[in-house]
Amino acid sequence: MLSFAQVNLFYLGRFDEVAAIGEELEPLAIRLGHRGALLFARRYRAYRDLMLTGDIDGAERFAEAEIESYLASGVAWVSGSYSFRGAARFWRGRWEQALEDIQEADSLEPDDFSAGNALGALFSAMAHIGSRGAALTMLEEKRSGLPRLGRTNTQGSWEMLAGVIEGLAVLGERRELTTLYPVILELRDMGTIIASFRFRLISALAGMAAACGQRWDEAGEHYETALRQAHELPHKIEQPEVRRWYARMLIDRDGPGDRVKARALLTEAIAMYRRIGMPKHVEMAEALLREVEGSR
Repeated sequence: MLSFAQVNLFYLGRFDEVAAIGEELEPLAIRLGHRGALLFARRYRAYRDLMLTGDIDGAERFAEAEIESYLASGVAWVSGSYSFRGAARFWRGRWEQALEDIQEADSLEPDDFSAGNALGALFSAMAHIGSRGAALTMLEEKRSGLPRLGRTNTQGSWEMLAGVIEGLAVLGERRELTTLYPVILELRDMGTIIASFRFRLISALAGMAAACGQRWDEAGEHYETALRQAHELPHKIEQPEVRRWYARMLIDRDGPGDRVKARALLTEAIAMYRRIGMPKHVEMAEALLREVEGSR
């Protein structure tokens, strides 16, 4: 029961309580030989450490150790280990390797409450790499896995939604995103702050969906909330990510002062990406900055 509490506190962004439970949970799980509880205790400690430090290499090493251990012992949730390594490789700019990991995660994902998690990550990865047609075809085939408004939905369906929203935003699929905007708001209104899909902030995802529907004021509010959360938690990787997406919205809106603010956000994001070590994200932010500078 402690492990269930720890997992939910993580998604609520209550990191101090996650750490406190872990201090009790890990030795207890070891003493009892409870492999499932120990798996989640160590995994969510690693997730928390990643967000607090931005140590992507440490995250990749942890995921690799999990993969080796769980493949040897036949643990069902090794799919999560592949997803975690895929996220680390994505941040490091090794997108083809990341895609391979996420495809493996999707093939190994058990048909339980988590089903759909890897699919959302796969859709986003394919969108980033440029496999537009294949990504949209896959989404059409798997659409039934998305959550529905006003109903009890599984964790996996919510995680699928998170990846699909980011992927659609990358592809510029505005009409599709407008239908998903109220769904991500329902997840936010439950109190959820973080998605396990690359640990994106729910407010940032809501900002993407609102911006694609040209709901500019709402998008700005979501991004301001995400910026505050990224620094209060803190969440080192989301700090530049929110800035880049916020800048994209400001460029699209192009109101008075928007380009000046976008330039400042992108300048900060580029410096943060470089410190963390996210080279492809540096390139994406620099491309947006050139777009801003070219309009002067």
